[in-house]
Amino acid sequence: MFLGGQEIKAGLPKDLSISTGDIVELSCFSPVSSPENSPSPPQDPLGAKYAIAIVLPFIEGEPKLIDQFIMFREQIGELKEKLAIQISMNPEDFDLAHRGNILDPNLTAQEAGVGNNARLHLLFKPKIYAAEASSSGAAVLEAEEDVADENMEDVITTFPVECEGMTHEISIAKEEYVANIALRYAEKAQDQKYLKGYAICTENKICIPSYRRIEEAIDAGTMAYGKKVFLVAQPDNTTLQI
Repeated sequence: MFLGGQEIKAGLPKDLSISTGDIVELSCFSPVSSPENSPSPPQDPLGAKYAIAIVLPFIEGEPKLIDQFIMFREQIGELKEKLAIQISMNPEDFDLAHRGNILDPNLTAQEAGVGNNARLHLLFKPKIYAAEASSSGAAVLEAEEDVADENMEDVITTFPVECEGMTHEISIAKEEYVANIALRYAEKAQDQKYLKGYAICTENKICIPSYRRIEEAIDAGTMAYGKKVFLVAQPDNTTLQI
């Protein structure tokens, strides 16, 4: 407060020489920001941020975890895009699974039931060899002729796979990942236990990285047509494929 241009200190009017009819000026100042009166930051439209872990298939016999995050309303497909950049893969080449279910990329974390500290399993997708559907009959016929002319030995190979004394012949596309051999064996054996905690190894007990494509292992001499490989139990029960 000011009287005649002079600031007035606190006190009684008579002590401050304020008389009837005097004009007292009142100036208002903006309050100093403090944690108590500071405005809250704007809320993220995607909601809360959840820390999660991505479990990769066995790499040299060991599971690997990758730290990631997902927002409450963020889609699983967007998480796959981030993860694909992190691991240098095409997001179309893998799925993410949670509690035994492959997650729809169009679902949000909220809809998929993915919360803080959740663990998602990365699953390699098998390659599908088929002509794309077309409304043109000529295009379909041409695609079928191309497939018929192709030497199937160039794209498909067969291995005897042994586990716990039982051997199954597994035919699989060379462009698929080594991890999918366990999937094929589980289908043949009709036992889902082989989907968890097993790695593909040579007769010399050298585990083949599950993220490697079969054709790469063949080129490296680790695998060969008709050469037996072994499905070996690992100490960790990380899901390889479902």
